[in-house]
Amino acid sequence: MVRAAAPQPRSPPGWCRWPSGHIGDAAYEAARERRQAFRVRLAADRGAAGVELWIAPSATGPAPAGLTTTGSSIMCLPWSNAGLPSVSVPAGRAAGGLPLGLQLVGGFGADEDLLHGAAGVERVLNAAGPRHEDGRPDPARRG
Repeated sequence: MVRAAAPQPRSPPGWCRWPSGHIGDAAYEAARERRQAFRVRLAADRGAAGVELWIAPSATGPAPAGLTTTGSSIMCLPWSNAGLPSVSVPAGRAAGGLPLGLQLVGGFGADEDLLHGAAGVERVLNAAGPRHEDGRPDPARRG
């Protein structure tokens, strides 16, 4: 049986709902303008550096043990704020065996290019094989 969630109450016209309350149209538009300026700056920086994808850590450390949480999403914040596509690929394991990831970030509207680039990065990482935290090859972690 599938259950639908009850509809959430709507904010009055001219207001946006935020976790801490409401903001008016002017504050919302100012935030949208800052988001656009940030997106433009990231695109310019990426172009100036001559890179197709940003590469960043997926998280501040290895995945948490267990299934109660996926960990902090703080490392996704800049890209999500800018509306840029991102994808994480496995990049090894920490000393305790929990996975580490790399986050790849593409240009605005370039989702397909990002996925193509991510497939290439993943092939390179897989070809390198599993590694210890210090970078040495670890054949015991293969598979």
